[in-house]
Amino acid sequence: MRVAVTGASGYIGRALVSLFRLKGDDVLALTRRDVSFGDGVERGYFDLRKESDLSCLKGVHSLIHCAYDFSPLTLSESIKINCGGTERLMEAAKGFGVGNVIFISSMAAFEGCISVYGMTKLRCEEIALSYGALCLRPGTVWGGENQGLFGSILKLIDRFPIVPMIGFGKEHLYLVHVEDLCGVIGEIVERGVRPAVMYAAHERPVPFGDILKKAAKRAGKRRIFVPVPSGLLLFALRAFERAGIRLPVRSDSLVSFLNTNPSPDFSTGAGIEKAFRPFEG
Repeated sequence: MRVAVTGASGYIGRALVSLFRLKGDDVLALTRRDVSFGDGVERGYFDLRKESDLSCLKGVHSLIHCAYDFSPLTLSESIKINCGGTERLMEAAKGFGVGNVIFISSMAAFEGCISVYGMTKLRCEEIALSYGALCLRPGTVWGGENQGLFGSILKLIDRFPIVPMIGFGKEHLYLVHVEDLCGVIGEIVERGVRPAVMYAAHERPVPFGDILKKAAKRAGKRRIFVPVPSGLLLFALRAFERAGIRLPVRSDSLVSFLNTNPSPDFSTGAGIEKAFRPFEG
């Protein structure tokens, strides 16, 4: 079976490439950078910002769209780049007869969300659904190479004896281990896709303060966690961004963190059996 993955050099994308490669599938890794994935993986070019020759999709059984461009700071620019690129990809997949398309969205996307990331993903979902894709909303991903938010947390814990904690650490996050997420995606690919929105995370959220403490304990580090007012941190991040200074944490990520879906519907499983492990640190 031939499987294509966009954003293949990212956290989820690279894990998916490894999964399908180990299963013996014919894997097409689509990226905008020249990245090596080792033997048995074909690399193709895809850039959300540009028209791409996507004839490589011919003969693909399943397409998993993970690519996302975080660089735009405004909603209009983000929609132009991410939604525009998503629509071109969906149209190409339809034209080349790709039977199964899975769009990797986010739990940051929900009706009433206010982050640029969440609103962009929500608009991309509408596009993907119109082409018959399944939209998967993962929680915050942990495990494996620990990139993204967890990668940033572990780097802070590893490097500094005093670690800032947003607010009082009471904000809750829905979490999903990268192996469990990839397992569900693999099952969807095997069973086939129907248009739906599906959540992928353990149903019990974890307070942010507990995440920090468990991560420090697992790393064998004794750390002091100092509460930082979220409003002050958001102001500082936006000031840096206006000055053209990019930090590892974006202001929009903090907006998503502080404004989560109050009632995610985990029952929309699209017929897929889900088993997500609890957070272990």
